[in-house]
Formats: sequence, C-alpha cells, structure tokens
Amino acid sequence: VDNQFRITGTVHNVDPERAAARVYVVATIYDAQGKVSGFRTQLLPLEADLSPGASIPFDILLSFYGFSPADYAVLAVGRVGTE
Repeated sequence: VDNQFRITGTVHNVDPERAAARVYVVATIYDAQGKVSGFRTQLLPLEADLSPGASIPFDILLSFYGFSPADYAVLAVGRVGTE
C-alpha cells in the first residue's frame, strides 16, 4: 500500500520483579530532514499483565506524508501491576 510504513518488534519486560499492565507502543517516523512524517500509538493486546521477563511482539502500520521515511523511533511504556 502506498504511503505505509511497517515497524515490527518485541517488547520485553526487563523488570525482574514487577509485571507491566496497559503496555503502549509509540512509533514515530521521520523524513530526511528529521521532521516527523507520521506517528501511531498502539495498546498491546495483553490478556493479562506482561510478567517479569516476558515478551510480546508488536506490528504497527503507519501512514506517512511526503517522501519515504528516513528514520524511526519506538518507545514502549506500561504501568506497574494491574489497574
């Protein structure tokens, strides 16, 4: 599909003692000048908390504007324990 950029990866809970809940992945894509050309926030589909040491894959498809992305950044955040 035109103007689409896919980012895949895996989120790891590196905390040895605490589970992570409501884990979000934030992906940002940049053009050759370093300007943001697209972004997406995705809540990972966890049936339960992400246990200490556990992993979950993600797959994000972003629309972008202008030329193909030259760079990207990904950030994963979650809360400690359940809500």
